[in-house]
Amino acid sequence: MSSHSPASCYLLQSAGHRPIIMDIGNGSMGGLQDLADPSDCDLVLSHLHPDHVADISSLIVWRRYSHKSTDTSATVLGPSTFLEKVGEWFADDYGTRHDLTDTFDFRPWDLAASQSLNGFTFRAFRADHPGEAYCMRVTEDSTGATFCFSGDTGPANGIRTASAGVDVFLCEATWTTQPHLPEHMHMTGTLAGELATDNKVGRLLLTHVSPWTDKEAVLAEALAATTVPVELVTPRAVYEW
Repeated sequence: MSSHSPASCYLLQSAGHRPIIMDIGNGSMGGLQDLADPSDCDLVLSHLHPDHVADISSLIVWRRYSHKSTDTSATVLGPSTFLEKVGEWFADDYGTRHDLTDTFDFRPWDLAASQSLNGFTFRAFRADHPGEAYCMRVTEDSTGATFCFSGDTGPANGIRTASAGVDVFLCEATWTTQPHLPEHMHMTGTLAGELATDNKVGRLLLTHVSPWTDKEAVLAEALAATTVPVELVTPRAVYEW
């Protein structure tokens, strides 16, 4: 998140299907309304840290009170504690939990099986990040094109399997390489580039660069570590795959 960009949020869509909001971090609902009707979207969530899910409260208000939503609740694929945690955030009183089952049809990630939603097949893998966090491998059903979203992750655990050979790799690169970085949390430009090379991905898109980090330095690290085409993700950019 920065002064000109919201926190993590992406819109994923296969032709002829409902859009999917992929994470919904703080500040994202404003721009989202220019790209899709939030009443007509389902969701997939990598984890429940605020920079990836804070604007879920705004979406709840929109779906309940805009008079645009149908009677159909939005499908959510996400961490197992979604209804409990978000219900506590949205509750009127401390220590209580708001019932969200009228708004969301929640399905927890299943590490043992693929899950289908709106023209895509998702396969979740545990991310190298605190808490219940996931990265995901996504296949478009009609074309077989493949995509990986890292969520927040370090270089261990499922990200290596999730991103192997994908056409497009949307990878977080929070930091530049430097001493004493926390382990099991985030990627650097160098780590993202090296993984793209090792896994022979078709295209690397760098995202989730922290606002105090030089984006161009992150990009330079990745370019030095790979021959794969690399881009920095920018707000409202459109990528086809």
